[in-house]
This record gives sequence, C-alpha cells and structure tokens, in this order.
Amino acid sequence: MPRWLGHLVGAGLLAATLLNGLGAYAKRVGAIERQAYEHYWVLRCGVGGVSERWFGLGRRCAVPEPLEGYTMRQPPLAAYVFAVQGYEWPTKAAKDAVMLGLAAIGAVVTLRDPSRRLHFCHAALPALLAAYVLLWALVTAARGDVLLALVGLRSFSFLFVALLWMSAVSSACLATVASWCVGLLCVQAVLIPWEVLRGVTDRPTLWLSIRTAGTLVNANTLGIVAVTAMAFVLSYGRPSRWNAIPWAITVALVACAGSGAGWLILAVVGSAHVAQRVPVSGLTRLLAIVAVALLCLAALSFLTGRGDVLHSVAVGRLGILERLLRQDGLTVVVGNGLGVGTNAATAVLGRFSSPMDSTVTVVLKQVGIVGVILFYASLLQSWHGQRKAGAFLLAALMASVAANILEVFPVNALVALSMAAGLRGARSADDARA
Repeated sequence: MPRWLGHLVGAGLLAATLLNGLGAYAKRVGAIERQAYEHYWVLRCGVGGVSERWFGLGRRCAVPEPLEGYTMRQPPLAAYVFAVQGYEWPTKAAKDAVMLGLAAIGAVVTLRDPSRRLHFCHAALPALLAAYVLLWALVTAARGDVLLALVGLRSFSFLFVALLWMSAVSSACLATVASWCVGLLCVQAVLIPWEVLRGVTDRPTLWLSIRTAGTLVNANTLGIVAVTAMAFVLSYGRPSRWNAIPWAITVALVACAGSGAGWLILAVVGSAHVAQRVPVSGLTRLLAIVAVALLCLAALSFLTGRGDVLHSVAVGRLGILERLLRQDGLTVVVGNGLGVGTNAATAVLGRFSSPMDSTVTVVLKQVGIVGVILFYASLLQSWHGQRKAGAFLLAALMASVAANILEVFPVNALVALSMAAGLRGARSADDARA
C-alpha cells in the first residue's frame, strides 16, 4: 500500500478527535458560551467570589471548597459543557465521516485484491459477529425503528472497517498511523495547561482543582485514549530514541485526567512491556504483571486523588452489569436489540437516558451473551494472529471493561486497524515481511 495512505488515515484520526470535542473544550475554558462560563463561577464560588492565580492566567474560588465532604450538585454546574449545541454537530460528525471513509477505502482495496478470499478465510469469528449484528439491524428496522438500527450499526462500525481493511492494512501503514498517535498525545498535552488553569469542573481531586478532558469530552475518556494510543505506538511504531517522550506525555495526561482505568492499564501494559525484555519464564512474567496490577489497584485512590474511585466502579459498572444479568434468560442470551443503551441513542435520539459505560455492558445490552462471546473471541483471534500487537490489544481488552470503546473515537478506529492486521492471515506476504 502507498505510504500516503497511512498519513491520510493518521491525519483523519487526529483531526476528527480534535474536532469531536473542540466545542466542549472551548466551553470548559470559557472561549465560547461565556455567559454560562461566568455564571458557573458565580454559582461555584458564592459570596467569596473568584480570585486570579498564576499571573492572572488562571482562576479559582477565593475560598476553595474542602475536598472532604464535597457533594456533587444536581444538576451539575458544568452541565452546559456536555449539552451539545447545534453548531457542534458538524464537528462531532467528523469521526463518523472518518469511519465511513475508512470503510470506503477498505471496500475499494478489497474489491481490487485477488487474494481477498484468502484473507476472509481467517475471519470466521468477526464475520459471524458481523452477520449477527446485521440480523439484529434487520429485526430492529422491521420493528419500525430504523434510526435505532442505524445507531446500533454505528456502534459496530469498527467491525466492518476491520473486515474491509484486511486487504488494505500493512506494517508501514500502521507504523505511520502510530506516529500520528504520538502527535495526538502531544496536541492534547499542549491543550491541558489552559484547561487546568481556567477549566470548569464539578468535582476536584486531591491533586488538581479539575479533572482534565482535553478534546475527549470526558476525563476518563482522555485517560483511556492516552493509554491505548501509547500502546498502539508500542505495538506498531518504529523504534526510536525518543520513545520515552510519548511515555512521559501519557503519564502526564492520565494524571491530569485522574483516570483510574488509565492508571491501571498504564501499569499493566508498562510492566508487560518491561517483562518481555527480562530473561525469565512466562509464568514469572505473568506473576510480576499481576503483582504490579494489584499494587496499582491498591494505590489507585492516591494516584487519582479520588477517594471514591473504587466505589464508582463497584456501584457503577458492576451494578449495571448485575442488573442486565437479571433480565429474562432469552434476553440475556440474544440481547435487547441493536442500538439499545448506546451513547448515540441518548445524545441523538434522546432515548435510554442511562447509556452503558463499558463495552461489556453495551454489547450485552444490544446483542446478548452471544455477541459478547463473539466480540472477545474476535479480539483474541486477532491477538493470536499478531503477537507483536500484544501491548495494544491488552490495553484495548482492559479498556473495554472500563469504557465503551465501541463509541470512543479514535480507540474504535485503532481497534479496527489492529484487528484487520491480525485477521490478515499468516500466509499474507506483507505479514511475512514484517
């Protein structure tokens, strides 16, 4: 494949990620929606008012509220940041345009590839999942809910991109995309200081007055994107003397985001990366990685500055999963229907006010245990087909428990490209050269 294709994909991922959350970032720092921004500070600081800091570049309440005993306001004072205005929809549609563009490029290359049948021979599991998703889409549309079916197909767009890109993906292309991932990390790092100084928040942490989100809208999403992008660089990037820089940027982004999932994934992926270079048995490596993960889990409240971080996991994600498993047996096995519980159904259609916040729950809600098994089996098959991508796929698997990576851009696009490389097959000439 031509080198420019990797640059086209990488530039598209970077641009769409910035555009998707540009409105939320601008509102958070007061660049737009100025009246709502000033009103936030009036409500937040009360009679004490606002004081300037850092040579007038930053803001804080003259009488800071204590971290202990801090209660979340309902509705949140910063709710205006997440309310999508009409002018934001074109920028938010950029990520969907990129996914459609990837699918179109993959379709063209696949049709021109005489060995496409060979590649598809290695893709039985994802092809079966795709067929199952399409069947549910037809059922949902037959019920008269065409828009919900389209929203559901959107959440599985990574799967169709992966199948179509088996003929288009190459080691050189992935390495180029990895370099653009480093660029994405750098851009987010440049934006973070302004957000720390002037950004609005509803819950401070022990270390910072705000959990930063950059252009990823949510703080936890920034942590997830940072560690998965870094893992993609580890798996597919070209060796360089500057590899320490992306590591340092990723640590800074995860720390500023106060992301518990980000810290845990970073610890596990980092320890696994180091363990590969130590001449010990596989069992010893595994035990060392588990030990690091447990230590990180024990220190998570300190690392994030959030005393309730473990409680939020137990009550939030595990609680939702428990409720889903209490449904009737057939619904648990086959699902509720495509699009149900997705973020897009909530944001665009105004349906399902409580979207799922992990990949396990959003897949289970839509296509049941059958879909969950096929989804994770497809990821594991891709991992088996390309052991060198272990860092990224490990990060993606862990992130899927803590976030809905099906709808987190650009993680879903990176998963699609990685899965395509793994499904390409051992007899592919390009993989043989790699």
